[in-house]
Amino acid sequence: MIILVAGLDDSGRDEIVEMVLQSYKKMMPANTLVKAADFIPDVSAERGLDRLSKMRDNSLIKLERTLVSALKNGSNIVLAAGLTRKTVHGYMPVVTRDLVDTIKPDLIVLMEILPRRADDYMEHEHIDWTHQRFERQIAGMFSVRTGAPLRIIKVRPGKVKDALKEAADALRAAMD
Repeated sequence: MIILVAGLDDSGRDEIVEMVLQSYKKMMPANTLVKAADFIPDVSAERGLDRLSKMRDNSLIKLERTLVSALKNGSNIVLAAGLTRKTVHGYMPVVTRDLVDTIKPDLIVLMEILPRRADDYMEHEHIDWTHQRFERQIAGMFSVRTGAPLRIIKVRPGKVKDALKEAADALRAAMD
C-alpha cells in the first residue's frame, strides 16, 4: 500500500503525517514514512533549467530506490511530498508522472491551507495561492492517471486537530 500525502510545505503536511503515524504505531506497525524533501534539494534559486532538471531527476532516482526497497520489505509506505516547487522559472513538478506511474499510489491525500475567513487571505501573504491551486491540479491529474482516490484535507490555522483527525481517518481507512 502506498499513500501519497501532498501539499505545500506550509500546509503542515509532514508534521500531521508524523503525528498520525506515531499515534497509530501499535495498530499499524509496518508503516514507512518517506519524505521527498529528504531526497530533493531546494531548487528555488537554481537558475539553469538543464541543471535544475538533472538535480530533480537524480534525486527522484534515489527516492524511487528507497520506495521500491520499502515495498519489498512488506511495508505500507506514506510518501510525504510537495508535488511542485516554485523556481525562478515558474512552477516545476517535483514528483513526476514517471515516479507516480512506478509507485502507483493507492490513495492521494492533499493538504491545503485554508484561511479562517475570506479576509484572512491577506494575513497569509507568504502563501502563494496560485502555487496551491497548481498543486491541486497536479494531485487531480495523478488521481485520474492512477485511479487512486484523491482526498483533500483543509488545514485551517488554529484547527490543526481537525486536519489531524481527518488525516488519521483517511490513512486508517486506506490501510484497513
